Amino acid sequence: MTKPAISTPGLLVAVVLLCTASIRQDLAAGQIDVENSQTDIRVRHDDDAFITTISIPAADGRVAWADVLRGLARARGFDDSALLGVLPQGRIELGGTRGRLFRAGLNLALSPHLRFDVAAAETPGDPPWLVITLDRAALLASQRKFEVSLRTAFLPRPSGGDRPYGLDLDDDWEKAPVEKDLVVLVHGLNSSPEQVAGLLAAARREGLPCGTFRFPNDRAVADSAKLLADELGRFAREHPGRGVSLLTHSMGGLIARAVIEDPRSDPGNVRRLIMVAPPNQGSALARFAFALDLWEYLAAEGQRNEVSRFYALIEDGLSEAAVDLRPGSLLLRTLNARPRNPRVRYTIFLGSEAPLAEKDLAVLKQKIAAAGKRNRWVRLLGPNAHEWLDDLDEVIDGKGDGAVSIRRGRLEGVEDTVVLRFGHLGVLQWPGQGDMRKVHDGVLQRLKGS
Repeated sequence: MTKPAISTPGLLVAVVLLCTASIRQDLAAGQIDVENSQTDIRVRHDDDAFITTISIPAADGRVAWADVLRGLARARGFDDSALLGVLPQGRIELGGTRGRLFRAGLNLALSPHLRFDVAAAETPGDPPWLVITLDRAALLASQRKFEVSLRTAFLPRPSGGDRPYGLDLDDDWEKAPVEKDLVVLVHGLNSSPEQVAGLLAAARREGLPCGTFRFPNDRAVADSAKLLADELGRFAREHPGRGVSLLTHSMGGLIARAVIEDPRSDPGNVRRLIMVAPPNQGSALARFAFALDLWEYLAAEGQRNEVSRFYALIEDGLSEAAVDLRPGSLLLRTLNARPRNPRVRYTIFLGSEAPLAEKDLAVLKQKIAAAGKRNRWVRLLGPNAHEWLDDLDEVIDGKGDGAVSIRRGRLEGVEDTVVLRFGHLGVLQWPGQGDMRKVHDGVLQRLKGS
């Protein structure tokens, strides 16, 4: 049975899905050229414009659909040679009325996310090129719009005064003198106020006014930042004489920065930001976050029934935050291009205690290479896997805390940056020992000095 041409509707959907999968949020800053010496398929990532272009040379005025799919796979960082022998047949006509109409139909259906164009050869007499342009920002925006629509369609609206997310202030917080800032604890990805409550223990013991901010587990950072900005703005109107100190763990630091470093959302009452283990330049582990989410919701048998697990997955977020946390993401590039808020005092605590040694990752890379020789699908993922492992300081002892690397936790303009020996989750325990205790003491010292 021969493979159908990819111009059929079903295979066209496969092209669109591959295009969507080729969104790259984890590229280094600047522009990157990717070429394979065995073919003329060329991929170019422009991270300033968040545009990817795939150029494929024509043969006899046509381009194979197999090469289109290989180009899309290569744009995602896969080893497209692993796809040889399993790709569909069929070719795209580049010239003539038929070719122009076909491209016009594709562009009409896929705009603004993707375009098919024809470029003349650089050397006269050489064949033309099919140029596929992917607007990664537009693709991400459409993905987010779909996720919002899905959430709106399946989740009931809160009734009455039900406020599952937002600020939750301690019962006696108003007893503290007005000159003492309200300390608001902001948790991170796949976490909750209860899980990070140890960071507030010392502040509560000292009688500082405290509260927590709860947000949907891993929705887009921008969504959680809007909620925090609204809550802090409401607090500023109700308590105009009270300042706020934000104490964050992990991704909570990005949410806080998205509020105070954007003049459109800054409530004006935040005086200090203390970030513990913040992924200011992202975390390589975010590339694996969706698998962790599935495990979180599907492995807890007996705790939730099938329906409640489904609703919880949608309500918490469809790994939107994990996309934001990937190094080089659109969110991080936008956020880090802004200046620090001059009215806010910043502090960063970074940890260096991680579970693996560099030799452990070297062994893993060897196993992946050996498996790739036996299995084409392992070989397909091989380049990405090696790239990820080469860039996984987060889990290397001395270079990260198990989730955030020291180099990615730093932030330009923040001189009060302290590196101590602690792990990403271990630092949440109080009272801790050694350097973990130094983190808690340092946090309290800065909160009392606000």
